[in-house]
Amino acid sequence: GSLVGPVLVGRQAEVKALSTALEQIVSGEQVTVLVGGEAGVGKSRLVHELILRARAAHTRVLIGSCVELDGGGIPFAPVVEMIRALTIELPAAELDAVLGTARAEIGRLVPELEDDQPAAPVGERDASRLLELMLGVIGRLSARAPLILVFEDLQWADSATLDLLALLVARTSGSPLLLVLTARSDELHRAHPFRRMAARWEQQRTAERLELDRLEPRDVAAQVEAILGERPDADLIEFVAERSEGIPLFVE
Repeated sequence: GSLVGPVLVGRQAEVKALSTALEQIVSGEQVTVLVGGEAGVGKSRLVHELILRARAAHTRVLIGSCVELDGGGIPFAPVVEMIRALTIELPAAELDAVLGTARAEIGRLVPELEDDQPAAPVGERDASRLLELMLGVIGRLSARAPLILVFEDLQWADSATLDLLALLVARTSGSPLLLVLTARSDELHRAHPFRRMAARWEQQRTAERLELDRLEPRDVAAQVEAILGERPDADLIEFVAERSEGIPLFVE
């Protein structure tokens, strides 16, 4: 059988917080949630739980990940991933309406939108215009129905993506939008731009932080039991808890 945990354990408070955030955007509010924790501690698994609940409530979810590269992050990498998902999900006419006048500019990043034009890098001169166009696309999407945007691994985010997030969090339009931003806390050094941004948002109370700790031994026992389908003996639990140090990925 699979060694992937079939249920989420030890995260009841965090699941409740995300469920509350989902209820808020369904009511028309804008919410930002920061999900932090070390690698393997279960950030993506927690977000997956939110995604399941959101889609059951017919809320659109778009997910994008930042990519670690030696030469720096790819500009707007998470947004490009989200737009690519939209090109598959939306009928052509609806996609045209959502993109509006931004189609040609965004098509430079997402070649699927403009098959007859090669993709071109975004220069500094038109970066601000592209940011405004992306804000417009997100605004039109969230105006149609509650929207969740998940930006993963922001410890590797490029400056353009961070600029977009700063503008999104600062918006006061009150559209039904939930931003879920995940990052590995242990890889955010003191001078990291996202660390500074997140601290400022918390001070301004425009974002809520969920910091995931390692699992307690009782939660490790619950995770192992869910994986095996039966109650494990105490020696196995003690062994797994010690070797994994409470990190869910290592438990698996």
